[in-house]
Amino acid sequence: MAQRKVAKKEFQVLDEYLGHIKKSSQNLHELVEDVNILHRIEQDDNNFVSVDLNLIANKVIDLLGPLCDEKNATIEIKNQLPVIQGISTNYFIVFQNLIENGLKYNESINPTVSIYSVTNDRTIQLFFEDNGMGIEKEYHEYIFHYFKRLHNNAVYEGTGFGLGICKKIITNFNGSIRVESKLGEGSTFIIALQNNE
Repeated sequence: MAQRKVAKKEFQVLDEYLGHIKKSSQNLHELVEDVNILHRIEQDDNNFVSVDLNLIANKVIDLLGPLCDEKNATIEIKNQLPVIQGISTNYFIVFQNLIENGLKYNESINPTVSIYSVTNDRTIQLFFEDNGMGIEKEYHEYIFHYFKRLHNNAVYEGTGFGLGICKKIITNFNGSIRVESKLGEGSTFIIALQNNE
């Protein structure tokens, strides 16, 4: 009887260790993927094409469907997004990161991410507005650096690369990205690009 208890306890400990190893392997895989994305972005040769941001947004919404179902979340495109010059895969990465973050860091009963644009003669601005937990002002620049996270993996999973990659992509497009946010009041990520039309 005592031997069975010891064996059962040892199995539980072993199972716990295996769980940690599996989790660490998954985190390492995600980190390698993010580094590969960053490397590819560094190699982009600026062969820009016309990119319909409505198509990009809808592809990301389809991809995040299971997460929306799980969190009872809504992603809405509030107006017609522009067609701009760029690299479609890179814009997909930006949209995916910003929308997914708006859902992930969100404990609302009904998480919402709204996407809209404002265009004038000189600039195109893209807004990603969520009703999540918000970010204190002192961290508004911090979050755009690689490996900088406000939460550890035990609370929210991630590599700390996502927003840094977004900033790199937008900078490559001669644009800028920033956040307006208050703790407990949601966040709005704003991308500003030159209007070359």
